[in-house]
Amino acid sequence: DYCRQLLQLLGASPEQVKVMEARDGLHSEGDVPTSTIQNAGPPPVRRGARVPMGDPGATAQAVRELAKQYGAPPGLFLEHAHSPVGRVIVAPERCTGCGVCATACPTKALDFVHDDEAAALTFDSGLCVACGNCVDVCPESGEGAIRVARVTDMTSLMGGRVALYQDREKRCIACGAPIATSAMLARIAQVMGSDYAGISKVVEQYCPACR
Repeated sequence: DYCRQLLQLLGASPEQVKVMEARDGLHSEGDVPTSTIQNAGPPPVRRGARVPMGDPGATAQAVRELAKQYGAPPGLFLEHAHSPVGRVIVAPERCTGCGVCATACPTKALDFVHDDEAAALTFDSGLCVACGNCVDVCPESGEGAIRVARVTDMTSLMGGRVALYQDREKRCIACGAPIATSAMLARIAQVMGSDYAGISKVVEQYCPACR
């Protein structure tokens, strides 16, 4: 159903999608043996680039190639429960920048990067398979910090890697290693309440290895 809807949006015939059942090489009347699965007649468009289906971004690459062949509009958008690609949406006001979601991402669509003073959560829609692992591990998911939309969004698929969240990051005064983002420290203070006052200087000035 997803493939048929996608082809329809591309201006192609959804009837190009065939569903078949393999029966160990045997087939009854009406079935099509795998050796004869061919497009009926000449292809409606030129044969596109070969897509290496073992790569994490193969599905998105295939969709981009189809869009290119059919001359699809850049704003093509398909929301579907079985979309094999997705888009991660982060609420910056609820994210604490812990980076756990990036460590759980199997395709590296999410990445947590640091520079001298700041940290950023970046996202490449072309690598997202909408698995939802990032939502499962996020400590703030119950607060709506992150969600995954099962959408095929051509704007996102063509946009490359973007920053979903950025924040200043405290650095250890002893070794220079990152400690935590400002939002994470504020969240810790909120959870600990009055108990945080007594340890705030240590937590905010030293990394775990130097404490």
